[in-house]
Amino acid sequence: MHLEVLVEEPSAKAALDRLLPKAMVNRHTFTVHAFTGKSNLMGNLLSRLRAYALRFRNDPVTADWRIVVLIDEDRQN
Repeated sequence: MHLEVLVEEPSAKAALDRLLPKAMVNRHTFTVHAFTGKSNLMGNLLSRLRAYALRFRNDPVTADWRIVVLIDEDRQN
């Protein structure tokens, strides 16, 4: 399995880059993509998900990929 993780900020990426290897089994892989804040992540999310959908449809290698979107609460809805 491969995880594509989308996060709001570089600090979340740094944390996940250290934590995920300890939590995942050796054969699993991951890539963490940092954005420049929640508004940047949310503004790019739809186009990013559409691009993943196209890639998943045309590439059998991505059959075992998962997408994770990590957003801080920030006391907002």
